[in-house]
Amino acid sequence: NSLVMGSFSFVVFPAYVNMHRPEAERYGAPWPFIQWQEGPEAGGFALWPLGGHFYEKDKYDHQFAFWPFLYRDIDGMDQPQPRIRQGLLPLYAIERSATVEDISIIWPFFGWRDEFDTGYHEQRLFWPLWVRGEGPQESFERWLPFYSEEITPNFHENWYLWPFFHETEGRDEEYRYERTQFLYIMYWNKEVYRLDDPEAEPSTLTHLWPFYSEYHDGNGLTQVQFLSPFSVFFPNSEVVKKLYAPLFTFFRLERDEKTGVTEQGYFWDLVHETKTEDSTHFTFGPILEHDVGPGRAKFSLLDGLFGVEKADGEYTFSLLWFTID
Repeated sequence: NSLVMGSFSFVVFPAYVNMHRPEAERYGAPWPFIQWQEGPEAGGFALWPLGGHFYEKDKYDHQFAFWPFLYRDIDGMDQPQPRIRQGLLPLYAIERSATVEDISIIWPFFGWRDEFDTGYHEQRLFWPLWVRGEGPQESFERWLPFYSEEITPNFHENWYLWPFFHETEGRDEEYRYERTQFLYIMYWNKEVYRLDDPEAEPSTLTHLWPFYSEYHDGNGLTQVQFLSPFSVFFPNSEVVKKLYAPLFTFFRLERDEKTGVTEQGYFWDLVHETKTEDSTHFTFGPILEHDVGPGRAKFSLLDGLFGVEKADGEYTFSLLWFTID
């Protein structure tokens, strides 16, 4: 019984595997421990992890011994300068091509990298604690845990006493943003500015995890929530905002200065109030409702057990869920 999936087939995986490659057929029985390759100009054999050698004439030559400690891979042999990767880990690892030279000594702790096409040069000392890179379009410096800085044309990031304090600035074609974090998520604040209107109020989003989140859109809309354990992890997720955040909404506030509408909710909206300049609507679950506005007033207990309503100067009463005019 065999199952074919595009360029891959097997019988009682991993007892027998056949990988259909453009240059050759590669087999494993059982995979990955015994492998061999057959093709017009390609071949090879591997007894993993002890050693192996696979090749295609004028294309590539891959060898390894005691994987992953000793390897030598040559690709692009038909190019003027092939890409060569070789290593004797952890003593050294080298990559050389027409565009890159990357050398690690006592891998991965010491080394350097040159990207000839971009002009980027990087030095590593006790990686990842100290790393320094510089090029025409970017620079990077890391002295962990004390300091880290990365600069590109549209991005600037700083860490101080990682992970205590983090600053990020970035931009795209329409917006510029500034983000500040303390203890990564304990305090998180982001401000977004419009590039076509520098004088406009920025939109801001602030989290004091897990207690509090506050959002201002820069156009008079304010939203506040207490508690807020998920929003800092998924700031752009509508699913989290609509499905999961309400599970912890002990208090929420939404105010729109343009419309003059303010909404407040307590304990998953068990207590809810909506106010405008000339009206107030208050509910306490199904127990109590109070509504006051121009030309109207209403008071109700248990949705009609007892209530009174005034509209256009006329009164309507309710008792035991019956309406009395």
